Amino acid sequence: MADFTEEQKRFVIKCWAEDMDPDDVAKEFVNYFGEGTEKPPSAQLARYNFDYAAGKSLSPAHQKYFHEIRQQFRENVDDLPAANAAWRIRELTTLYRRQKKKPNGTGDVIAQGLLKQIAQDKGGIFNQRVNGASPGEVQEYLREKFMSVRTVIEKVVTNSEEKTIVLAAIKKAERVEEAG
Repeated sequence: MADFTEEQKRFVIKCWAEDMDPDDVAKEFVNYFGEGTEKPPSAQLARYNFDYAAGKSLSPAHQKYFHEIRQQFRENVDDLPAANAAWRIRELTTLYRRQKKKPNGTGDVIAQGLLKQIAQDKGGIFNQRVNGASPGEVQEYLREKFMSVRTVIEKVVTNSEEKTIVLAAIKKAERVEEAG
């Protein structure tokens, strides 16, 4: 592939500064620059990632651009989909459903962990920690949330084997939280 234009260089630098995966950088490059654009080689892309040795030779202007974008990206974490509880819960639910479809219950343990994480996210556990709650307050909050999750599971889950597995996972999580 020919050398990048200045616009292409800045696009690739922005992707790297936003911590994109190398495959995603290449895909985004092709998507952004449209039809007829071939996927650039990884080595060519790496030359514009200041985090890589190959990127240490970026021009001072490109280095400055990389660091500005990286700082903006990290300061605006609320703009990311994963910072939104509804988005996270939807993604976790998708993962949960995939695990439950695995044959012979091979995904059950992971599914249990996903249920716990959904319950924690729904209950605002992660926000509690960010908002400066003391460890004791977090533990009390967890106890309350585990009780509500247990109540929901007891009422909603009809398969007794699944109910036993999920309740055992909650009990184990409670012991871990109390020990922590």
